[in-house]
Amino acid sequence: MATITALLDDDIPEVAQFLTECWQQVYIDILDADVLATITPEYRSAYLRQHMHDGATGLLARNDAQELVGMSFYEPSHSPILIDACLIDKLYVQPHLIGTGLGHTLLVATENAVIGRGYTTAGLDVYPTNLRAISFYQSHGYKQVGTAVDHLAGHEYPLDVMAKDLAKS
Repeated sequence: MATITALLDDDIPEVAQFLTECWQQVYIDILDADVLATITPEYRSAYLRQHMHDGATGLLARNDAQELVGMSFYEPSHSPILIDACLIDKLYVQPHLIGTGLGHTLLVATENAVIGRGYTTAGLDVYPTNLRAISFYQSHGYKQVGTAVDHLAGHEYPLDVMAKDLAKS
């Protein structure tokens, strides 16, 4: 069973390491190796700190031993596709825990937190080749509403933009 808590500034180094490890495993067949090499804990720490300074926040999932096993990160959307939405910028669980229900628990907790911030729409983006993630979000009511491009380390990757009306769920 996982305990869900708020992301605090003191958690950033641990979360940055967690995200880096997740990216190395999850995106190995999606992103170029030189791009993955730029996604370091230091890069992630700076990203998280800057976005938290600009109003982002998140949730952590910890197991009974208090080990970090999942996280989400959400913020007001700046996308013209997701107007007046809250962007779920990150939602990850340890790869070996995919399919255990932890992702569902974390997504529901995140959606509830988003509603608590006054939003009625949650949005996110996902690489179109990440079929497992697309299926996961579709099974939770998210629908594709557009496309975008992710610019990482001199590369461009297409993104599917998905959204869910939280007032209807």
